Amino acid sequence: MRADLHRRDTIIAMSDITVIDISRHQGEIDFNVMKAAGAVGVAMRATIGNYYIDPNFYINWDKAGAAGLFRTAYHVVKPSKTVASQMQHFSDAVGDRHPDFGIGGWVLDCELDDGMDKRTITDNIWGCATKFSDHCGLDVFIYTRMSWFNTFTYPGEWDNWPLWVARYTSAPEPWSDDDPDYLKPRPDEWDDWAMWQYSADGNGQGAFYGASSPDIDINHAKDWIFAGETPPTPPDELPKHLSAKIIAVEEENGFYKAELIISKDCTPGV
Repeated sequence: MRADLHRRDTIIAMSDITVIDISRHQGEIDFNVMKAAGAVGVAMRATIGNYYIDPNFYINWDKAGAAGLFRTAYHVVKPSKTVASQMQHFSDAVGDRHPDFGIGGWVLDCELDDGMDKRTITDNIWGCATKFSDHCGLDVFIYTRMSWFNTFTYPGEWDNWPLWVARYTSAPEPWSDDDPDYLKPRPDEWDDWAMWQYSADGNGQGAFYGASSPDIDINHAKDWIFAGETPPTPPDELPKHLSAKIIAVEEENGFYKAELIISKDCTPGV
């Protein structure tokens, strides 16, 4: 797939592209600080299973876009819940939002087995990946640890979707063909990775990237994800789930002051 999205002529020329992934655990985030620290994109948790919406998702989405960062959202797969119910829940949560993450789509976070058997887990992830790709018309990223994925899923054509691998190391790659014993386990299904989460808990980098939390997840991204793309343009108006009404305007010493009533509708997708 890898359908082009918001294609522009401007090329991002970076050899080390940094992407941050976040959830409510990062607290309030200054995304301008995140961008100034060198981040190009951000993936934010939207949903878990068929029952949970991250309370910071909507404000994170709006603020990251206002800062000019590429954005996507991730869904934590719960194999004990049906594909249809998870897809509907995610779709309801994101509403008319669309990933502007270069040429990438939504993200499936695959790290929970829910006590289910290997066949059920495999079919659940495969079904979610297929439906998530159809939902946005782009490749869905599969985020996982290879030790988990190799254990809990059966082989298949998983390389239909780009891999976002979690492997915490200071080495230049999560694995290497030059040394078969270098940073195992290797993936059974992918020859290469698209994004690599190389640093997380305990890194003390939260404040550096504008988060309230002490730690934050940091990722390398391959340049093909963002090549030829430009980040979203900061909006000229308030996000759709905020509305403002001017109720009074007065002049004082050559300046105009406006009194506003701002209302917020937290309904997902509004």
